Amino acid sequence: MFNRRDKIIKKDGKKPTDLEEEVAKSLASVELNNKALKAHLSIIFINSVHNVDYTQADGTAAQYLLVRIPHRSFGAFQKVGQLVQEHLEAQYERPVIIVANRTIISPSGKYLKMTNDNQQYLFMNHFTYIVFFDVYSQVPS
Repeated sequence: MFNRRDKIIKKDGKKPTDLEEEVAKSLASVELNNKALKAHLSIIFINSVHNVDYTQADGTAAQYLLVRIPHRSFGAFQKVGQLVQEHLEAQYERPVIIVANRTIISPSGKYLKMTNDNQQYLFMNHFTYIVFFDVYSQVPS
């Protein structure tokens, strides 16, 4: 049985939408049907899926499917991406754009932003040190 958590990674415990669950099931079916590429397909996950409206060059309205995958899945996607994209385009009968999201999260507490007070304090200490050094370096001995 398919578990939606197998292919969907959401931040902060958000629940996946119905469209995201359908795309995740579609990816799982591609993975089950292609034994040779299962190693690469098992690494591909989904962050989010959206239907995006746009106007074509002739003025007609259309939609495309925007699929966001994590950056760590991008290497595997490069190897089997054409197969996945063709499968999703055939299933949803619209263009599919797949984008890799890259989020950089610093370790907690290691690179905290300094507040304005800390910046001013550091500036004043640095300024005082420079003035103090300049004054005493010019004193005749």
